[in-house]
Amino acid sequence: MTARQQDAPRRGSETDPEAFAGALDGELRRARRSRHLPAVALCALLGLFLSAASGAAFSALAVHFNLRIAGDLVSRLLVFISSVASLLYVVVHVWGARGRYTKTPHGPPWIYGNYVHAAALLLSRLGFALWIAAIVTTALLLSAIGISPRAGLGEQSIYLNMVVCVVGL
Repeated sequence: MTARQQDAPRRGSETDPEAFAGALDGELRRARRSRHLPAVALCALLGLFLSAASGAAFSALAVHFNLRIAGDLVSRLLVFISSVASLLYVVVHVWGARGRYTKTPHGPPWIYGNYVHAAALLLSRLGFALWIAAIVTTALLLSAIGISPRAGLGEQSIYLNMVVCVVGL
C-alpha cells in the first residue's frame, strides 16, 4: 500500500465526511420521526387512565346500588381488578417518567437497577392480560343475557362494562 492510500480516508470510516453526513442525516430523520411519539403515548396513557378510573367507579357504584344479574360476579370482579391494576400502572409509569431513563440495548430493566421501569413493565403486561380476561368474561355474559330493549339497569350496565374494557385494552 502506498503512502497516499494510507493517508486517504477509507469509505465508511470515522474520517470520511460523506459517511459522517449520512449517519447524521439518519439520526435527524429518526429524531423527527420520534418527536410525535411522546404525544401519542401521552394520549394513550390518558385514555387508559380515564377508562380505568371509570371502570373502578362504575364497579363501586354497581356494588353500592346493588345492580346485579345472575352470573355477573366474575365479569365485574375482573373489570374492577383490571381497572385498579391499570391505575397502578399509570401511577408507576408517571413516577418512572419523571426520572431520566435511557433504554439499555440488551436485557430487561431490572438487571441494570431500573426497578421502577421494571415494575411498570410487569404491571403493563399484567394489566393487558387482565383486560383481555375482562373482555372475554363480559362478552360471555352479554351472550348469555342476550339483547333486550326492556332490560333493567343491571343488564344495561354490562354494556357499559364492555365499553370500559374495550377502551382500557
